[in-house]
Amino acid sequence: MNNEKNDPKIKEIWEMLSGFNISEILGFRVENNKVNYRYAPTRTEAFTMPFIKFNFNINKVMNTLNLAILSKNDDFHYHSLMDNSQILLITAFEAYLAELINFLRESEGLELLDPIELEFQKKPRIKAEFKELNIDIAHINDELWRRIFASLEEGGLIKVRNSIVHDGWNNLCEKFKLLDFKYLNFAVLTIVELIYKLDRHINRIYGIVS
Repeated sequence: MNNEKNDPKIKEIWEMLSGFNISEILGFRVENNKVNYRYAPTRTEAFTMPFIKFNFNINKVMNTLNLAILSKNDDFHYHSLMDNSQILLITAFEAYLAELINFLRESEGLELLDPIELEFQKKPRIKAEFKELNIDIAHINDELWRRIFASLEEGGLIKVRNSIVHDGWNNLCEKFKLLDFKYLNFAVLTIVELIYKLDRHINRIYGIVS
């Protein structure tokens, strides 16, 4: 993503994201069938390999959200892109957790798990998997965890994603009128802050594992 093409609201979010060790992709080039990305500078902190992939996926979320803002005069295009931003965001969250669990299980010499079987809709299953690795994931930050797994009526991030996928935009819009820029801003920062804090916690336990 070229920063110069970002809406000012998106630039403000990127400034906050950089504080959570998320780097914006400014461009890329292909050499010898390999893609090399050029990232904006951010804090140099230890992070896990799953966090690197999470960083890439957050760039996709932000790019989609930026396109949504630039398309605000086209209602269908705008709402479709807002939907996609939320779907990509929760997918990035779930992918990070799946990769982190297997990353840590591998380092502990444990059997790897099929991400499809991890059932990320079920909090007890996620807690149990991390507890086996001596990580109390729900208490990395209680409030952020609650926001992500709250009910649909409370605007829970996963429940809203599920409603988009299964109920369609009209149903969601009529019930909650939630999925606007303010909500997506809140959703992105909530997910990123929890992942950042979890990744830092992992590094304190396991040492630098990037």
